Amino acid sequence: MGSSKTRTTQIPTRAPEPEDLKKLRTGLFNKIYPGLESFDADSWKTAQNTANNAMNMQGSLLSQLPSSIENSTNLTNEMMDIARTGNIPTALTDNMNASVNQGLQSSMGSMLNNLANRGVLNSSVTTAGTNQLSQAAADAYNKNYLTAYQSVLSGMGQGVNAAQNNTNSLLSGIQAVGNVPSQAYEGAYAGLMPAYNMWSGWQNSYDNRQDFDTIVTQKPSYCITGDTLVRIEDGREIPVSELKDDDKIRAWDFDKGKEFSASLTAFFKNKSDDGFDVIRVRFEDGSNVGIIGEHLFFDLNEKRFVAVNSQTLDYIGHEFAKVDKDGEVKGVRVVGIEIGGKAKKAYAPQAEGYWNFLANGFISANDGQLGTCNRFEFDADRMRYDPDQKAADIQKYGLLDYEKLSHVISREFFERNRMEELAVAFGKGLMTFEYWNAYLEKFAHCFLM
Repeated sequence: MGSSKTRTTQIPTRAPEPEDLKKLRTGLFNKIYPGLESFDADSWKTAQNTANNAMNMQGSLLSQLPSSIENSTNLTNEMMDIARTGNIPTALTDNMNASVNQGLQSSMGSMLNNLANRGVLNSSVTTAGTNQLSQAAADAYNKNYLTAYQSVLSGMGQGVNAAQNNTNSLLSGIQAVGNVPSQAYEGAYAGLMPAYNMWSGWQNSYDNRQDFDTIVTQKPSYCITGDTLVRIEDGREIPVSELKDDDKIRAWDFDKGKEFSASLTAFFKNKSDDGFDVIRVRFEDGSNVGIIGEHLFFDLNEKRFVAVNSQTLDYIGHEFAKVDKDGEVKGVRVVGIEIGGKAKKAYAPQAEGYWNFLANGFISANDGQLGTCNRFEFDADRMRYDPDQKAADIQKYGLLDYEKLSHVISREFFERNRMEELAVAFGKGLMTFEYWNAYLEKFAHCFLM
């Protein structure tokens, strides 16, 4: 953007590096290089494959865990039900009754034949005999029932133990497999550690002891390259180099959580005969955004706007918010931040009232506006400000009085861009009034009023 930002440069105040230290550093490098040269770069691929396989195996084990736990729970509940009620499975009782009845019939037949042969078969004798058989049947049934009851409980206990052991094995396996990726990568870079430790020792022994003077200078920053696509009111995406001052562009309304069309409140354009250095932010879906100096993106991992520049490689792997043609937000992973190439021209559009715009579909904003864009807390799941927190912030910090900026901008411009809310950014220490006053004075001619 056409704003300027401070760049801090540290200048060593120590005397030039002594010759003996230069020799020591040369000797250190000579010891480091053999370790670097012998390092097998393919070990990274091996580690990656090992880690991927481990993650797949962990996923498979995790998928088995619910059924194993459910099986153990079901067996335990069934076993407790039998213990409480004494009701063993019907199939067992049917077999047990059949066995007792068969024995009873056999004993009855033998008794009757025996008595008939002896000629003593009468009602009193048969009554006594059947009473004895009934007692025998009852004893047999009770004995068989207790045996079956104990057998059922014992078998189910073994089943419960087996199910619990299976669950424990799955949990142990999941934990063991989960340690594999870190172990694989540790093994991959183990060959570099001696060199790194030597270099770290050098840094701590000499370089980190230097004293510095700090010099603060102004550095221009101009945001995006001309090939970056901006979405305009009718939904078309055109290169920002073709954008006109009277065009309306799409931005994201964080009060309502939806895409919105707005007039341009500012459109910064700069050119350089020597060319601007380009930083290319590349994304997993194949898209990219060319930025110059610094540019802001909405980071779904951090749930706020972040400033991307040549020093922010740590955002690789994060997901930035991108608005598709249907107005839906999705996260797209950053896969690379490359420095290289030149651009003769640079652009920085700004949507009226919204402090952001869509750059190749990504919700983004111009350099120098990080404090403004992050003045309120976000509900990132709904891509909007947290309304309760916003109300609390305004209650706490108040709203900015127009008179403080009346010498630079019109009241209409102030109100249409909701600049009264900047009081929250000032109150939270995200920006200073002095910075914004200087910024507006310097670039007031770039605003479309």
